Amino acid sequence: MRAVLLLLAGTAARRRGGPPPLRHKNKGTGLTGGGPARRRGGAHPLRHKSNGRARPLRHQSRGGIDLTGGGPLIDGDGFLRDLLPVLDYDESQENVTTKTPTRGRARGYLRARQVPGDGACLFHTLSAGLWESVNGTHHPMDRKVLRSQSLRLRARAIDVLEDRRDPKLYMGDNEYMKASQLLEMAAEQAACAKDEYCAKLRDPRAWGGGPEIVALSNALSRPIHIYELVWASADAPCARKNLRGGAADSAPNAPRWCVQCIAEFGTPKWSRRYPPIHVLSCDSRFPHLQPEQQLEQGNHFLLLFECDPQEAREAALEAGADDRAADLVFAECARRRVQKAKAVTADRDVTWAPYYDPSKPPRRRFGVSPLLVGALGVVAKLRFGL
Repeated sequence: MRAVLLLLAGTAARRRGGPPPLRHKNKGTGLTGGGPARRRGGAHPLRHKSNGRARPLRHQSRGGIDLTGGGPLIDGDGFLRDLLPVLDYDESQENVTTKTPTRGRARGYLRARQVPGDGACLFHTLSAGLWESVNGTHHPMDRKVLRSQSLRLRARAIDVLEDRRDPKLYMGDNEYMKASQLLEMAAEQAACAKDEYCAKLRDPRAWGGGPEIVALSNALSRPIHIYELVWASADAPCARKNLRGGAADSAPNAPRWCVQCIAEFGTPKWSRRYPPIHVLSCDSRFPHLQPEQQLEQGNHFLLLFECDPQEAREAALEAGADDRAADLVFAECARRRVQKAKAVTADRDVTWAPYYDPSKPPRRRFGVSPLLVGALGVVAKLRFGL
């Protein structure tokens, strides 16, 4: 329980009455959503046309959010062109600022995608992650669709926090906390009553943070992993099965933006059922900023997802990995993609219906025709009186 208290402890003063930031139970890093006051310019400068490296969107709409422009960092669909190395979490670096170059071993690569920074970036990110998990394609970023899905997630988070049954919420690592206790802690850090906290959270522009992530992880029965940016020298992956190892003997690569996981909600309870949704907490100006410009605490959320296996292999080779290590990176990335494909929800129940792509036919479980299921039901009713 002490770890849970440290996880949710935060500085509510910087939120000025909004939901409190999330803090990792080890590092104490504040994680908040992006709000209207995060920058004067409003939306992010997503100004770059696609170069074909990222997987193209299959269902773009005229009502989609404009992410076009010119520049080398982000393509026209909001995908960052460069892959982000995933570093192992190192507790020895807890007190080292992210502005200071560190060194770590890359154990894989993720690709980031921008979402609108209108105050609901956390819910936008989770909506886009659910869309990809359910449909197997990237979110079209249609403004009306994304807003509707984000409002649904916001409402579900509030319902969990206000549930009169006061359920026990799974935090991770076999730790639980009652919903009323979580809401009380969130309201206390926001310096307001519990009812007032939920009333403020209903505002579509209100920030979401740690309590909402915990609530949605339990409501969706899905793992949600939180990452932070690290300015580090990502050594090439070592040629070991688990892609982990100590510091390299060779000279380190030039420092670059990397990510490392700082909190894993819903793990391992729901890990076998669904792959995790990866969320990056970062400065709202990322990737258009230098390390010395980065805020101490993130004020925006981005979606992270598994990249193409061949792209991951090429990134490993560019980092100096040998062929064997690059092949291991390829195999690990391919394995995760297969795992995600197997976990795609097969039925259109109430939980996932808002995230299905209407232009795609419904999936079938085990390849059984709905007509056959209906016929068997009629036979059972006539034969056994069911």
